[in-house]
Amino acid sequence: MSSSVPRVPSVSSRLASRPSLFALGLLLALGSGARAESELVFDLSGFSPAGVGGEVIGIATSTAHVVHGRIDATFVSHEPGEWSLFANFELPTGLDGVDSETLGWEGAGTFHTTLETDAFNGFLAPAPGQASYAWYLQYAGGVPIVLPGGGTGFGPVDGEFSELVLTLTVCDCPPGPFSDLGHALAGTLGEPQLTGTGNLCRSAPTSIALSDARPGGTAFLVLGAASVWLPFKGGTLIPDPGFVVLPLPIDGAGGVAFDFTFPIGLPSGLQLWMQDWIPDPAGALGFAASNTLLLTVPDDC
Repeated sequence: MSSSVPRVPSVSSRLASRPSLFALGLLLALGSGARAESELVFDLSGFSPAGVGGEVIGIATSTAHVVHGRIDATFVSHEPGEWSLFANFELPTGLDGVDSETLGWEGAGTFHTTLETDAFNGFLAPAPGQASYAWYLQYAGGVPIVLPGGGTGFGPVDGEFSELVLTLTVCDCPPGPFSDLGHALAGTLGEPQLTGTGNLCRSAPTSIALSDARPGGTAFLVLGAASVWLPFKGGTLIPDPGFVVLPLPIDGAGGVAFDFTFPIGLPSGLQLWMQDWIPDPAGALGFAASNTLLLTVPDDC
């Protein structure tokens, strides 16, 4: 990890009395961590929703290639009865957040969730000719109340987010069809390397090549339409394992290539994650793993 994590300063002390506030949060320059080893953090811990809806607006200047996101939220409710609340982070690259109804939060108590998300993936930067970009926290919800003239309305939820943090994993690789996210796990020949060639346009020839793997072994190519970033066999499994290519024989030099024609009908902007896992007695817990490739279908095919 980078030794210094860019962080939006907490503005919670100025939010409690106003449902909407312009909050200036200039992000520090990103560190030079290898590949996807840096993080960009938006921290609004201590935020108390005011009224039944509103938004926090912030300004950022950092440029980053976002490859994964995580939202950590802990809400302390003082409401004994029914209530609802959602809080969404919105950046130029996407929007995601937490919803009490989806999570089953109700009544008084302390509620926590961690949400892994790829909704913010993309190249985060000011628009051409601009020095900064806006980010938002949008929230809405309430407690049902009986109105004086009859009928039902909503009042504010009595509670606060003791933790509300969006952490973006960023890659120092340039945007393109293939992004190297790192996280290889060493084996017999060191860290296996996975590379890709091709432009990922429809019907275009594409090759995924593995090198520095255990000679004569087998590789299992894990392909996912999302990422999970889970500890596995002493390393990190990054693709959501929706599909596994079984098995790919590794040659005597430690390599194997998987050649194919990129499918027709995949939409621009679609992202796929690929990582090879190799049974290897020299690896941690009997396995080695390649770095992960993030494939992004371009807009200009």
